[in-house]
Amino acid sequence: VVHREGLWEQRPLPPLLIEYAAQDVVHLPVAYRAMKARMTDAMYTACLDRSKARATTGATSSAAIRRTLVQMSTYLLQAGGYIHLSTSSALYAKFPELHVLKGRGTLSDFFHTYGPLVTPSIVIVNDKLMLQTMDTAAAMTHLAAFLRLNGGKVAAASLTDFYKAYPGVQTVLKPSKNSSPVAFIKRHGAKGTPPIVVQGASTLVLKSASPTPSPRRPIDGGGEPISPAQLIKTYGRRFAQDKWGVAVTHDATFANVLTVHVPAIQTFVLTNQSTEVVSLRRCFRVATPSSSSSSAKSPFRLTNVGPMTLAPFGGSISVACRFLSNIPGRFHGVVAFEFESATRTLFVIGRVFEGVDCVDAAMDAETRQLIQQGPSRRQKKRHPTQLHFAPPAYSHTPSRNGDMAGFAVPLGRHALPASWSTSAMDTDDLTLTMSNHTRRFQDLLYREEQELLRQQREYDMEHATLHRKTPVLFELAVPGLAEGRPSLVAGDKVLIRHSSSSSSPTFQGTITQVRLDGIYIAMPAAFSRSSAGSLFNVRFVSSRTSTRLEHQGLHAVSADMHTAMLFPSTEQLMVGRQGYRKPSSPTSSSLAPSHTTDLCFSRPINPEQALAIRDIHALVLSSRRRRATSSEEGDGVLLPYLLFGPPGTGKTVTIVEAIIQLLQSPLTKKSSSSMHILVCAPSNAAADNVVARLATQVSADNTMRRVMAFSRRVQDTPASVLPFTTITCDGESTSFVQPSLDELNTTSVLVTTIATGAKLFNWGVQRGFFDLIVFDEAAQATEPAVVAVVGPLATRDTVVVLAGDPKQLGPVVKSTYGVRFGLGKSLMERLLPVYEEAAAAVGHHPPPPTTKHSSPWSTKLVRNYRSHPDILAVPNAQFYDGDLVPSAPTSVTHSLLTWPHLPNPSVPLVFHG
Repeated sequence: VVHREGLWEQRPLPPLLIEYAAQDVVHLPVAYRAMKARMTDAMYTACLDRSKARATTGATSSAAIRRTLVQMSTYLLQAGGYIHLSTSSALYAKFPELHVLKGRGTLSDFFHTYGPLVTPSIVIVNDKLMLQTMDTAAAMTHLAAFLRLNGGKVAAASLTDFYKAYPGVQTVLKPSKNSSPVAFIKRHGAKGTPPIVVQGASTLVLKSASPTPSPRRPIDGGGEPISPAQLIKTYGRRFAQDKWGVAVTHDATFANVLTVHVPAIQTFVLTNQSTEVVSLRRCFRVATPSSSSSSAKSPFRLTNVGPMTLAPFGGSISVACRFLSNIPGRFHGVVAFEFESATRTLFVIGRVFEGVDCVDAAMDAETRQLIQQGPSRRQKKRHPTQLHFAPPAYSHTPSRNGDMAGFAVPLGRHALPASWSTSAMDTDDLTLTMSNHTRRFQDLLYREEQELLRQQREYDMEHATLHRKTPVLFELAVPGLAEGRPSLVAGDKVLIRHSSSSSSPTFQGTITQVRLDGIYIAMPAAFSRSSAGSLFNVRFVSSRTSTRLEHQGLHAVSADMHTAMLFPSTEQLMVGRQGYRKPSSPTSSSLAPSHTTDLCFSRPINPEQALAIRDIHALVLSSRRRRATSSEEGDGVLLPYLLFGPPGTGKTVTIVEAIIQLLQSPLTKKSSSSMHILVCAPSNAAADNVVARLATQVSADNTMRRVMAFSRRVQDTPASVLPFTTITCDGESTSFVQPSLDELNTTSVLVTTIATGAKLFNWGVQRGFFDLIVFDEAAQATEPAVVAVVGPLATRDTVVVLAGDPKQLGPVVKSTYGVRFGLGKSLMERLLPVYEEAAAAVGHHPPPPTTKHSSPWSTKLVRNYRSHPDILAVPNAQFYDGDLVPSAPTSVTHSLLTWPHLPNPSVPLVFHG
């Protein structure tokens, strides 16, 4: 082994193998021992230090590369303009940082890529590393750029910095030791554009350029300069992209947490990497809708830089942006740099400050560090990544009572097809009917699922680290999780594979717990054997159980049992069935038989609430009587009952009281069969609220049961709800489990989320088992979600109550098709206009006050018990036809009028944002 200049002239091992061994001796112990045995200690230490530097520094800055290239240009000049590559060891000895700069590539690759960044360029021709010849025109161009950077004039004796920045130019301006650049300028200066002249004895002056035609615009084709307000609209996403070979970089000063009253400077470096001269015409701050158009109010200031020239092959200038704020907060801004190319075309490069944090000087270091490290900046929505996952080779199977556990009726897969017919959605005005109902919503569910999968892939994670908690449980930090980007719940699946190999197997895990900034994932046992010290690609996959249940419900719909429930006609709403409806009178409900007028309410109830309670009570008891006697009197049908309740009008109170009255009814107690009621809500919080209100009136035996999803944590459940749940204990941990079918069949009131309510059919509950199915906050649920419950569980004699407010937030839908074709409209919102039309048709004479807002199949609650009259006035007039009546006690609504910080002391209203 021959050693020369700190490198191996002859290598017993391939170069890449030596570098790999130096970086990580764990993977190549044999190579490591062979290498170390053939090196001195000093050689090994130097080699290891260089390798570590390459591994830790990451991408090398263009400034460092250009600095080294300039030094190498000088070295080549001193060597006569070239050196042979066979003597490259001397080059490495002179410039040891070249090892880090070139990375794993060759010298040829490095100089082919970066050689043009300096003037004259460094090129490799045959076996020579050499400087390209500098001509007179190029020398004049670079001198003009240098003069412009220095105010337009420079003494000939002060060109030292110019010669250092542009090696090779000196040989053109001063071809001999005794020659002077003054003589060169006198001979060639007039040929420059703009010309350069000699002023006095030895001052070089850049003359003003003669008038030229207006520059051509890259997009609008000419005319006046693009105004700041037009920039983002004109350039779109290209606004912040580098263009025409010009790159704009900065030192990221504004990424730090700044301090009030303390100025901070972020320096932008504008580098011309093209082969043509580029001029900076102006730089300015862009007024955007989120920032003041007045520069006096903006904390950002750009240095006033006049027109300047950027030389080709790496010419650069610096522009300072100053930040100074008198108040703390998060600030946003946009700056733009307008350039002119050699072909007289204008182009703009912009940079956006997406959140500059400024805090008080008194803020402690720990809090400042938290702001700096996050999660202070929201996770950006990324463009879809190109990560690929094969079908899982190993999957985790939940050991406890999961989504599919204990299903007496199997749940179909209803897999997303590769394609499907869209003929059910060919036109915007296609009317939804009973004949196309199932297919229409199946199409929409498939499109919604497809869009959800697309959005989830935007949050794929690359090179992620998993932290082992148990042999099969791992923790993964997920940026943006606290803000719902991505939105994950326990039970969702996670696809994971090694980042290092595209052929590595895919593992499927299950999310067991969602925390503020991370998740716990249960993985298959095979994953534990290959997870140590690895980086992984990760994809989140939402559980399909709810979607599959909705498909199941749509398939269970039949024209015989569900037409009146899903498509009640105006005639049916007006006529009804004699077994369900009696002629209305001013003093009684339109649905209530005589024995319902003597109900004894458990709490104060207003007239509209009493009307709805009596209607629901009458419907359920009449339905039970008809089923018990197999009566088919009349030709009417049972229709859904709508309880329209604006905010604060007591919808849940009405539902709870109706349930209490049914449980306590003498007719129910005399009946041979028990009353069975199902209450569903879109969220756990809404379902828990129903249980908490019923808990004071029922016992915790078989009267009421709160059926929980297995994924919900016991510690997240209100204490008032726990006595009505089914819990299992495993050592020190507790979890919810599925009640047995016998427990479900012997419970009078089941309260669930809509998704869990749809599973009751799969758990063995028979169709027609429930006398009453109530949907609280029904306007927040999609129609397929409601159908997932009533499709397999309801019959023509099942009373269905939809309680909610379509004027408030509706269902959350991701796909544009879903919004366009009705998936974003709840069943209650779709039915309400039909009910209102029927109510208008039967209103031939002024109705009595207690039935003004009601029809035979609906009631509108109008007394608001929550808001101050002035706060209620705007939504009342805007959305509720002025029907709402302020009914909250003044002890509540006026309690804050004495607060001294109210902008208007007569209204307890403060806007905060």
